[in-house]
Amino acid sequence: MATSDKNDKSSFQGLLFVTFATLCWGMTGVFIRLLEMPSSSMIVFGRLIIAALIIMPLVIRDKGALRRAIRSPLSPLMALYYIFATEAFVRSNITEVVLIVGFTPLIVLSIEKYYGQTITKNSIFGASLAVIGLAAFLLPSLNEFDEQRLLGDICAFAAAFVSAVFTVGVRKQKLINKPIKIISLTFVTFCYGVILSGGLVYLDNSTFEINLLRSNIIYLLALGVISTALPTLFFGIGASRLSSVKTASLTLLTPIWAAIFGGILISEWPTLFSVPGGIITLIGLWFIIKKNKPQKD
Repeated sequence: MATSDKNDKSSFQGLLFVTFATLCWGMTGVFIRLLEMPSSSMIVFGRLIIAALIIMPLVIRDKGALRRAIRSPLSPLMALYYIFATEAFVRSNITEVVLIVGFTPLIVLSIEKYYGQTITKNSIFGASLAVIGLAAFLLPSLNEFDEQRLLGDICAFAAAFVSAVFTVGVRKQKLINKPIKIISLTFVTFCYGVILSGGLVYLDNSTFEINLLRSNIIYLLALGVISTALPTLFFGIGASRLSSVKTASLTLLTPIWAAIFGGILISEWPTLFSVPGGIITLIGLWFIIKKNKPQKD
């Protein structure tokens, strides 16, 4: 009984961590829209270097944990997620990107099924229903397809794939009793991201100069702290305490938060036709989160 209570508490904490991470990620689009940066790679570079500087004082003394995080393939995966996602948002329609990234739970289900892991009917039904709801939530906002957005859509799918692998990987490390310290993993993720995005800035021939308007500095700091450092850390903690399917499915809350913040902060509300889709998504998430009742003898 004590073990069950402990597991329930850990699962509930994981649920809170991932939900808060999605809330923070939901503000990303608003901050990016308000920023004045010369290129998408500069946005990634700026947000990740700020996030790394925020986390660094908390991890710099734990050399052993840092070495394990550096050796882990999970760190560059999450760094690639930020690069792919930002490139997708810049190159493609925002609605399309969120819709494609929203397929992450189904990719997680496919990975776990491939490796023979048992998946409950509630998880399969809930994840499928949540993705359908997300599609219904976003489709009213889609514009006519533009071939120029194809690269952005490919980047969005790449972001969904690496996010799914990261989610499964973090949970697997916990289950085999070889967990990587999440805060160290987060810091190394940002360091890899700074290196990769710095290379993209160089290849883009972009200038490292930033418009040092007071508002620009505030939005860049907010992007680095609120929408990068905090959610990445909390997502990693939550992913280690929840099943991979639950973690990935909860990320479907991100576009709903994004719609709310977009409406409040920059007056971009979703259409009324999107509301039923949002409700369906929440119902699907409820099926995934709810516990199965124990069968009576």
